[in-house]
Order: sequence, then C-alpha cells, then structure tokens
Amino acid sequence: MLKSFAHYLLKKRSNAAWVALAFSIPAFLSTFSMVIVGLVTLRKGAKEGLYVLIWATLPFIAHAYVAKSMAFFITALSSFVFFWLFAWLLK
Repeated sequence: MLKSFAHYLLKKRSNAAWVALAFSIPAFLSTFSMVIVGLVTLRKGAKEGLYVLIWATLPFIAHAYVAKSMAFFITALSSFVFFWLFAWLLK
C-alpha cells in the first residue's frame, strides 16, 4: 500500500504537490508533508523537492498573513527547509 502511494507521489510533480499541501493544512499532519518533500528530493532531485516544498508551505504562509504573526511561519519554514536540505545532502 505504501509502495503504491509512493509511486503515485513520484509519478507527477503535481501529485506530490497537492498531497503535501493537503497534509500541511492541519498543522499536526505537517510531518507527513515533510516526508513527502524528502522523498521527492531524494528520488527526483533538489529542484523538484523545492517545488513541492513551496506548495507544502502555502498553508503556513496563509496562516502568517491572516494571524499577522510570523513566528509560526518561520518555525514551519525552517523545519521544512532543514528537512529538504538533509534530503538534498543525502542524495
């Protein structure tokens, strides 16, 4: 089951982007979104992983805009970028 889910994510860039976006909307599921960013970065490269990273951080950008608080956005963005960098270094 997980193997077919990973194949679905890696089939097209848009598949990984919308699933990562959907997982990052509820903040407690954002870890799964980071895993998707890492998987795409490891398998397809840093550029594709960065594309998915941007889509995964959109809910945090919207929250920062609405709440007028950058603390939550900076924490989430640093976590995502840290995860993406480690995946890029492992590749």
